[in-house]
Amino acid sequence: MNKILIQDAIRMLQQEVSHDTLIRLNNIDEYSLEEIANMLHSYKLTRKRKTAILGCYILIVSAIRKHQELSSTNNSELTKNILDGDYLFGLYFQLLVQHKEFRLLRYLVPAHKRMQIGLIEGKSLEAMYAEIAEQIQQYLEQECSIGGDKEEVA
Repeated sequence: MNKILIQDAIRMLQQEVSHDTLIRLNNIDEYSLEEIANMLHSYKLTRKRKTAILGCYILIVSAIRKHQELSSTNNSELTKNILDGDYLFGLYFQLLVQHKEFRLLRYLVPAHKRMQIGLIEGKSLEAMYAEIAEQIQQYLEQECSIGGDKEEVA
């Protein structure tokens, strides 16, 4: 069931990301996606909400990775990584607004700021990914019912 949710989220994002950007969303840690998918399955959420939240996680992780790759000495590559990361961060906002996940934004925006500072301070990617997962977990615990999704379609 996790594989289908992950594939649905990636498919949704591929439709959202402008083809003009040439951004690929294929360098994502499968293990962390499985963890988030497992977390989402333990709450009463519709399939659409699970896909949107997982998609948001993928966008944030991808944006962090792009911003973390700013060590290039090639100016055009450096500029592209900055713009790609900014684009993906903007897209996660857009995705959550489209799916009316305004409460989740309240949890993620402060974490987003901390991640930007963490990038400057050299914080590890794993620590930033864990912080995103923690914020999503807090959102789910405080805003959503536990017990699996009765509306879910396999």
